[in-house]
Amino acid sequence: MITVRQLASLAGVSPATVSKALNDQSDIGPATKEAIVKLARENGYVKRNAIQGKENTFSGLRIGILFTDQFSKYYSRLLTEFNERIAAEKGIVFTVDTMFSDKRAEELCYFFEKTRMVDGIICIAALDNNLMLEKLRTPVVSCSVIREMGTYNYDYVFINEKPGIDEAIRELIRQGHRTFGYLGERYTGKRHQLFCEAMDANGIPKEDRFELISEYRYEKAGYALMRELLMKDRIPTAIFCDYDDMAVGAGQAIVEAGFHVPDDFSVVAVDNSELILGHHKMIASVDCNIPDQVNIALSLLKKRIREPDCAVQNVSLLSRFINRETVGPAPKWKKRPDENG
Repeated sequence: MITVRQLASLAGVSPATVSKALNDQSDIGPATKEAIVKLARENGYVKRNAIQGKENTFSGLRIGILFTDQFSKYYSRLLTEFNERIAAEKGIVFTVDTMFSDKRAEELCYFFEKTRMVDGIICIAALDNNLMLEKLRTPVVSCSVIREMGTYNYDYVFINEKPGIDEAIRELIRQGHRTFGYLGERYTGKRHQLFCEAMDANGIPKEDRFELISEYRYEKAGYALMRELLMKDRIPTAIFCDYDDMAVGAGQAIVEAGFHVPDDFSVVAVDNSELILGHHKMIASVDCNIPDQVNIALSLLKKRIREPDCAVQNVSLLSRFINRETVGPAPKWKKRPDENG
């Protein structure tokens, strides 16, 4: 491990100057301090604990992660994967919930930057303000399933949900389904758009009364919307849910009404959280490839930290549909599953 004296020799300054820089003292020029801190990080310097005389356990990168929703199974899995990877490299993660607020996200980014708490930022929050990330001096990588793929002036991992959603619709059609319901909520409008595009591409007429958007979220939203569908004189045989949590609620409404999945309804969703619906059936779902998201985002961030002026990379990952027990042949009933004929 490199020492303070060795760092001083590399930087061409005295050991006292290196010590001041590493302890963030004010009687040293900002440029000199920044250069020494960068040199120390690049050479794997580990600061000794002044009280216990032990090495700092967290010798890796300090990463700030902005996310949108602490209750989402998808974000929970994504954060867990980031934490495990960074912890394995002796790094530390600071996670903060933006609560769907661009203003809060901006304030948090500038707080990280001003306090120098982190070496880099990973933004997995759904933001409308792209320009804010471009203005940051702190290395940043965005990792998103919501935004449109485009060209951004920061490193960006885009998870393209379109292939997986198209594949889900095609599988339902292959099973004989011709009427589709959509259960969504206010924060996932992009998925509704992709659902509509898949329906159009496969020549399936859309019926607006079967496309419902809830003011609720998660299981509560799926439950309420499925109950609403069950009250109609005609009911779609295939149910597409915005995400797996919502499908769990829809499945509960189906079971309570005395019906079964997939005998009476086929149910698919997005996120591949491996949740169970109804009678011990794992939900068929669109997989957004969390391991590759994490690998690529961390690789991009590490490179940006090492080489601040390297070329920006915008990477696109393809989703895929994982077919499971909640998809089956279209039932033979024509009007309602509780009526004959």
